[in-house]
Amino acid sequence: MKINSFEIITIVYVIGMACYALLYSYSFKNLNNRVKFLEEKMYLLIEINKNEVEVIKKLNENHQYLVNIFNQIESADVRFRFDKDNPTEKKTLN
Repeated sequence: MKINSFEIITIVYVIGMACYALLYSYSFKNLNNRVKFLEEKMYLLIEINKNEVEVIKKLNENHQYLVNIFNQIESADVRFRFDKDNPTEKKTLN
């Protein structure tokens, strides 16, 4: 039985393509695993960012609440001044 060069080339080509397909499928499987891992990380990062946004909103609300309280205190008639002639007598500012 004589093997010609065309058969050798065909056999080498088929073996090469089979190896290429195996390596490609293996790398594709690893790529899928990496993509899933990155998706999980991104999901956790999005959840952390959502929590940070909620915390920042709460802090802004608390800050605004305190600012309103201080503004009410400043505008109220609870500030006193001393009379120059009688320092013990307190007068309200009007």
